[in-house]
This record gives sequence, structure tokens and C-alpha cells, in this order.
Amino acid sequence: MDETALRLGIGELIAAYADCIDDDRLEEWPDFFVENCRYLITDRESHAAGLRHGIIYAASRGMLTDRVMAMRPRQHLRGAALPPYRRSGSHRPGRARGRRYARQLPRGAHHA
Repeated sequence: MDETALRLGIGELIAAYADCIDDDRLEEWPDFFVENCRYLITDRESHAAGLRHGIIYAASRGMLTDRVMAMRPRQHLRGAALPPYRRSGSHRPGRARGRRYARQLPRGAHHA
């Protein structure tokens, strides 16, 4: 393969990779990696200090797939989407303290 064809192929791969992310087709994103890969995102200070830890780390395509699935809304076992959650801004008497999120109910509905 000559250098020009190689450069075009690399450019097409990079464009397809960016399109996949930009189009929110994240379930396809791990397909850009070999099964036994290493994916690491770290911050500038850690890199400059020679630290080998990452903000995001994956040691296989399966770990990348798990990361994508963790980002997507969770589905109930029967396939129905769970109700959205919102931050609970205040404590209500009779409720357990420390609850960070409260189930969002339709207007006019009350907690049981």
C-alpha cells in the first residue's frame, strides 16, 4: 500500500470514528477497537507527572461496551423505561435522610 492510500484510509477511519460519536451511535463505537485493546483518558497534570492512572480506563472492547451501556438510560427487566429522577431539594418529615434523588411523579400525584 502506498503512502497516499494509507493516509486516505487513516483519514476515513478518523472521520468515521468522529461521525459515530457525533451522531450518538455510541453502541457502535467499541467496534473501532480490537478485542484486546487499552483505552485511557487522563488529565494533563497526571500525564506530566508520569502517573499511569486514568479518568477513564478500559482494558478490552467488552469494557468499552460496558461503559457505553452504563451511559444509556436503564431499562426495567420487562423493557419499560424507569421514571426519570430529579434531585431532591429538601428533606420532608417522615422520609429517610440522605436520599439524594427522588422519583419524579406526575403533577398532582403524591408519594405513598
